[in-house]
Amino acid sequence: MIKALKIYYSVPLEFSFKRFRAGLIYFTFGFIVIYLAHNTLEPSLKQEIITFIGILFIAVGFFMAVMAHIRMIISRIIMFINKK
Repeated sequence: MIKALKIYYSVPLEFSFKRFRAGLIYFTFGFIVIYLAHNTLEPSLKQEIITFIGILFIAVGFFMAVMAHIRMIISRIIMFINKK
């Protein structure tokens, strides 16, 4: 298990950054969906459903970005330790 974790965290930072960027895109898209739903639609069930979908995008994007950022931090620590 430790070997698998070491392999997982030893990948180049470009892979983690791509996941971080994807999370940021989902997060931003969710905010845009919510903004447009509240500015273009009249209050109704349809507006609430679209807002809920936007919140789901925000949650998924936030989780992806945070997990990728944690992976980048741990990868940098492992690279620093292996350098010595």
